[in-house]
Amino acid sequence: MSPLEKTFKNHYKEFCLLSFHYTQDMSEAEDVVQDVFVKVLEKSEDITQLKHYLMVAVKNASLKRITNKYACVELKEQSLTEGSLFSETDKEHAFKRKVQLYKQIDLLPTQCRKIFLMCVLEGYKYQEVADRLGISVNTVKTQMKKAYKILRIALKSLYLLIITAA
Repeated sequence: MSPLEKTFKNHYKEFCLLSFHYTQDMSEAEDVVQDVFVKVLEKSEDITQLKHYLMVAVKNASLKRITNKYACVELKEQSLTEGSLFSETDKEHAFKRKVQLYKQIDLLPTQCRKIFLMCVLEGYKYQEVADRLGISVNTVKTQMKKAYKILRIALKSLYLLIITAA
């Protein structure tokens, strides 16, 4: 019996429970674990710390699966929002909140705004932003913290309006 087969037989339930911790669905968890083992079988290179590798692989595959699931849910909710379920007043309030958010983003200091927009709206990773702007990753992190802090304070009333309206 190969080390992979031994690991599968001895730790299958453990891996399923790990995946279940993230997915909250046992059939999804079993699918994730089986997918991970299939991928490991397909790998030609030798993995020295097999169990550790598999634990990390199961965790990452589980997180990827739930991320994809939530992305689908968000798309469905977005299509519902664009449908006729919400009144014109609701749509108008949502538009006003969005305008207020963009106004506050425009008020951020220049470098801070540039970094924030690259990370949040354009989807660049901190390292990519740092490379493009010729600055350190720590500077990007600091500017992002600053942007979030400023926006959190400036939009506090907006959040209160959303909470009280719900």
